[in-house]
Amino acid sequence: MEGLKMPKILIVDDNPQNLYLLEILLSMNGYEVAQASNGYEAFEMAKINIPDLIISDILMPKMDGFTLCKNWRADEKLKDIPFIFYTATYTEEKDKQFAISLGADRFFIKPMAPDEILISVKELLESTEREPLVAQKNKPSEEGQFLREYNEVLVRKLESKMLQLKKTNSRLFALFFSSTIFNLHKPYEESVNQVLISLTEKAGYEKAAYFRLYNSDISSFDSIGFDDESVNKFKAEMGKHRGSSFGLVGQCIKNKAAINKESLQEDAEWEEGFAGIKSLLYMPVQYDDQLFGVLGLFSSEAGSFGEEDEQILFTLTHNLAISISNRISQNQVQIQINRLASLHQIDMSINSSSDLSLTLSIVLSNVVAQLNVNAAAIVLVDRFSNEMKVAAKTGFSSIFHDDAVITNPITQRVIKEKNLIGVDLLEADAPQEWIKEGFKAYWGVPIISKGVVRGVLEVLNKTNNKPGQDWLDFLDTLGGQAAIAIENAETFESLIHSNLELQMAYDSTIEGWSMALDLRDKETEGHTLRVTEMSVRFAQKLGISQADIINLRRGALLHDIGKIGVPDHVLLKPGPLTDEEWVIMKRHPETALHLISRIKYLNKAIDIPYCHHEKWDGTGYPRGLYGNDIPIAARLFAIVDVWDALSSDRPYRAAWPEAKIYQHIIQSSGTHFDPDLVPVFLKLQRE
Repeated sequence: MEGLKMPKILIVDDNPQNLYLLEILLSMNGYEVAQASNGYEAFEMAKINIPDLIISDILMPKMDGFTLCKNWRADEKLKDIPFIFYTATYTEEKDKQFAISLGADRFFIKPMAPDEILISVKELLESTEREPLVAQKNKPSEEGQFLREYNEVLVRKLESKMLQLKKTNSRLFALFFSSTIFNLHKPYEESVNQVLISLTEKAGYEKAAYFRLYNSDISSFDSIGFDDESVNKFKAEMGKHRGSSFGLVGQCIKNKAAINKESLQEDAEWEEGFAGIKSLLYMPVQYDDQLFGVLGLFSSEAGSFGEEDEQILFTLTHNLAISISNRISQNQVQIQINRLASLHQIDMSINSSSDLSLTLSIVLSNVVAQLNVNAAAIVLVDRFSNEMKVAAKTGFSSIFHDDAVITNPITQRVIKEKNLIGVDLLEADAPQEWIKEGFKAYWGVPIISKGVVRGVLEVLNKTNNKPGQDWLDFLDTLGGQAAIAIENAETFESLIHSNLELQMAYDSTIEGWSMALDLRDKETEGHTLRVTEMSVRFAQKLGISQADIINLRRGALLHDIGKIGVPDHVLLKPGPLTDEEWVIMKRHPETALHLISRIKYLNKAIDIPYCHHEKWDGTGYPRGLYGNDIPIAARLFAIVDVWDALSSDRPYRAAWPEAKIYQHIIQSSGTHFDPDLVPVFLKLQRE
């Protein structure tokens, strides 16, 4: 409507977000809005361009709201302009009374419903005689009265702020303290317990609890501030339910969201059963959508937890979740490293020996050199007789011989107490042999392997100087090394047996396969074992290494494994094969390659099954290899295979005489067979 003037409202706040929200609300409802960031700026603006109404915060720089209101009512041009306080800081009844005494028309506490703000603004703009919250505004009679009341409000607010700041600082310190716990790599349970202690003792919360989850179920419960009866009752009830279906904590687990209950009175979902609890705050401990648990705060008073508590607990649970996630990742990485190290250790152990006496001697030489002692010994507990015997020693004259049985009470004490101990030999019931040697001080550390005391690492000195903690720590570390040495020696012995059994199991399996093939083809029964034994002898004659002979033997046992893919009507045909049948038969080396290449353990044994039908002149199959391109194992096996085949009866012919076989082998030298191998083989047959 032309000529209609929009009411002008001046809003004053040092928070840009509050200014923005008020401006949007008022401008969308037909008001012209001006902004100021403090009382001084607002007062100067109003004197130049008088608004129809002012809405002001209280706590602001340069000039606060109370001073602005006082000056506003003292100004002849502005004194009748409606004045509204809108504050989140000054919220007590005395604050309101003081504001009204200064001449405020309304006193609102943030946050307030937009409709209520608009209604009050409209009422004040339309009222010809404004009626504030009291019947008649009372101007301060004197400047001194204003200052006294003003100072009283500020002091009260300062005290309140100081208490709030102290509370916040204590909770921030608890947050910081808890964060340092996560970096100490302590055990999981210990870290959680210290977090709960920091929340109650340092942050000042009344009660705290942590619900640990496993597969979305509560697996354990730790708490501070609850009596044993409440804890036991909760644990008993917890065992009857899945985690996500039990009480408010179940809701937190299910929704993976915080729960802040200001009042638990008559709350049907409050099933946890902690006596006297009236309000709680639950916060999920989660990282990357992985939920590890729920951290809870509890109070015997209603409405104890606000937005600041939520922020603190959120930060704490976020850090806790990251710590847990990191530990899980580190554990997973460590597991992989340990596995790889174990595999490497197995490989090294298989290809080397482990001399325990030598290893223990090296440990003792390090003890003497690094700890600067006169003598050292390692005494082991015999696993069968339970006697203590000297396994290694250095620095003694001749008082102990290897395997000497030790009965002195000092060594027995170390074993019994399972702790590092030090003894002044001049004041103890020490063996006379030690005293004669001139030893004055003794230190012993138990050698513990898998929780069992296996022996004692002992050091003796001819001086009685008290060592430092780093010296003791290093001695303890060397005791651990001795334990590892013993474990390695036993592991080595066990691995030798295990590896031998494993190889025997593998070879038995391979032999079983070869026997199954022989049983399928009755005419070649026994052929596989004969050619295998003959090939091994031939390879030994040629000087082939033992490692290669092992693979050659396996290849020989499996040389006809590819025939598993040849149909019975071809494989078992009593007469000569047709051209089409030969095509099928000649596929069996490629079938062998397909089968064996998938088994890593047998990869090095593939030469014979795949290449034993190759010929020296390149006319063989499946690839037509020539000369030395044919693997040596296949070349020698080809001679053995033909020799055994011609020496055996077949349905379509009788076995050849030995002289005829010799002649055939010699005639095939340089065409079918390697000419350098034929003489060696024939000589071997004559032996």
